[in-house]
Amino acid sequence: MLNIVAGLVKPDRGCLFLNGVKAADFKDWRSMTYMFQEDRLLPWRTAAQNVSFGLEAGGVGRAERKERVAETLALVGLSQFADVYPHELSGGMRSRVALARSLVTRPTLLLMDEPSPSSTRPSARRCTARFCASPSSCR
Repeated sequence: MLNIVAGLVKPDRGCLFLNGVKAADFKDWRSMTYMFQEDRLLPWRTAAQNVSFGLEAGGVGRAERKERVAETLALVGLSQFADVYPHELSGGMRSRVALARSLVTRPTLLLMDEPSPSSTRPSARRCTARFCASPSSCR
């Protein structure tokens, strides 16, 4: 079902509406983020660079990227690991970097495909709720 919502798979029958718009006509894909089951971090990029990836692709300026990445890494409790590469992180820390990468773009919809146990822990749920409750971080 998440793959249909994300636009990766077409439904066999029926249709899907996103924010009142038929999915086939939906244009605001940048307003949602899909967090895959695997962390899918880029091994040649540090934690901060991985979190920054979506902002870079979206054309966000360097100063704003730096600020938002720092804020989001702090939110998931990984500020001190910003310059660390994925192979140096535990599985739970990698999941939190992936969560930060999903949250830093400030999506209106966050799709999570079977998040790992470490990202379903109360601390990860709290940071997601806290991030989305912050007026400065939501659209």
